[in-house]
Amino acid sequence: MTRAGTTGRGAASAHAQAQADAAVEVPTDGVAVTVAGSHPGPLVDAAWLAERIAGPDLAVLHVDGDSSGYYSAHLPNALPLDWHDELHERVGRRPLTQVHFEELMARRGIGNDTQVVLYGTGDGAFAAHAYWLFRYYQHARVTLLDGGMRSWTRAGGKLVESVPRVKGGGSYVSPGPDPSLRVGRDEVIARYAGAPDGIVLLDCRTPQEFAGKHRHPLDLGLERHRSGGRVPGARNLPSGRLLTAEGEFRPVEELRELFAATGVREGVEVAVYCRAGEGSSVPWFALHELLGYAPVRHYDGGWAEYGALMDVPVELD
Repeated sequence: MTRAGTTGRGAASAHAQAQADAAVEVPTDGVAVTVAGSHPGPLVDAAWLAERIAGPDLAVLHVDGDSSGYYSAHLPNALPLDWHDELHERVGRRPLTQVHFEELMARRGIGNDTQVVLYGTGDGAFAAHAYWLFRYYQHARVTLLDGGMRSWTRAGGKLVESVPRVKGGGSYVSPGPDPSLRVGRDEVIARYAGAPDGIVLLDCRTPQEFAGKHRHPLDLGLERHRSGGRVPGARNLPSGRLLTAEGEFRPVEELRELFAATGVREGVEVAVYCRAGEGSSVPWFALHELLGYAPVRHYDGGWAEYGALMDVPVELD
């Protein structure tokens, strides 16, 4: 179902609404972004961040597939967050455990009350996936920079090479994972495959991957699969369609129309997946955080996991 919310970008999630109580949101080309107030919603613009980037209670994280680009150029006071090496377990394939997430937060100087701003390069999928992980472990104050580094530089923001010292430190304690945000392999097979009535399963890869006619050229250790195709009953909504050419989220009405065309409507349960969890974090963010739709569960195992399983149904064009 859809949760009641504010105007602008759409009904915010209950979490986002609580954060935005002290914020002011103004529409920009049909898209509302937080531009004032100390507690932003799920999305902020470069102007909001520029006013606060040196603040003592703000942690800015540069999230990318690996950390190499960070050391060439990043936002002032930003620290690196390596999607591949730091947001997944080193032994076995899964996102960070709660204990390791807590340790990562402590290493970055992030406390339970720290306002975290995540940004990325390119389409921002790695930053969106980090956002999902923060929400999964119920960090209350986290937001995305709309358009990431490109929006920052387009607004005149400078980039630096110097690495800042970690602020704060100490301990971090998560309330624990929120199971409503994640779905695992067994439940995908039992509940979502075939897309029975009341279920929409969104495959957020390219149309060619969805059809089983193309396999992604990357051979990351966490996505070595050999089968092409899709989970039966899945509908295709490539993540890139939700973004403008500048890498910012499309206006809320356009987002609603894109999701409605896939069958998302009141009372329908939604799950999203891509290859390895990063790309599908973009539609998860748009649907759950910006449009306030629930339930929306993320199959972060993605096709990297499902496509490597034996004796599961696969659909091809």
